[in-house]
Amino acid sequence: MKWLALLVCAAALAQAPAQDEDLLTAARKGDLPAVKALLEKGANLEAKSRYGQTPLYFAARNGHEEVVKHLLSKGANPKVNDTFYKSSLLAASLDKGSPALVEALLTAGKFNADELTDALESATRGKRPEIAAVLEKAGAKPRPKPAFEVSEGKLKLYAGSYKGDPVGEVAVVLKEGKLFLNPPGQSLELGAFDEVTFGLVMAPQVRVKFTVAGGTATELTILQGGATFVLKRVEGK
Repeated sequence: MKWLALLVCAAALAQAPAQDEDLLTAARKGDLPAVKALLEKGANLEAKSRYGQTPLYFAARNGHEEVVKHLLSKGANPKVNDTFYKSSLLAASLDKGSPALVEALLTAGKFNADELTDALESATRGKRPEIAAVLEKAGAKPRPKPAFEVSEGKLKLYAGSYKGDPVGEVAVVLKEGKLFLNPPGQSLELGAFDEVTFGLVMAPQVRVKFTVAGGTATELTILQGGATFVLKRVEGK
């Protein structure tokens, strides 16, 4: 009888991953009856894809409001991050999610001020005023704009090329009194928060900080989403 019990246990373990994959697929498609049935059969509510997306993540990203509400009612965690794009579940919901879907996520999760502000900026850039209104109601506030005045003489110190892994080489260009960060194929205007700290005008949460020594900028640090990238000045450029 012991071997029979072991066989039954092994079969159940083999079935579980298949059910989890089916749940991820059903949530991605917005198939609420299938989601309910799979959960009743024991599928893992927090099953994850290879990049950390859960059933709730897929449902929210694809705008499946009823599936999102059902998964939340079962206790699904709304604070999940995609490990490939580093996108939060809340951020992923902003493109296709309805105001009611986003509101359900906000009610279920304890999102901090930075998370709410990031979401508000994404909704604003995506031209989704109805989502922005929901976020503002939840306490989201716009991030201060970089508006500090830096002299052109000071800005000239920062112009040049900087290089570091994994970013590669970027140029900092002074044009018509404005500073631009130019990765290959791009030109991103910078605005100042103080004499050495700047932010992208189009995305102020991305910070660029210069280190000055001996009358010249020796280093550029990019801070984005909790990640820090340090680039050294390339001499002669």
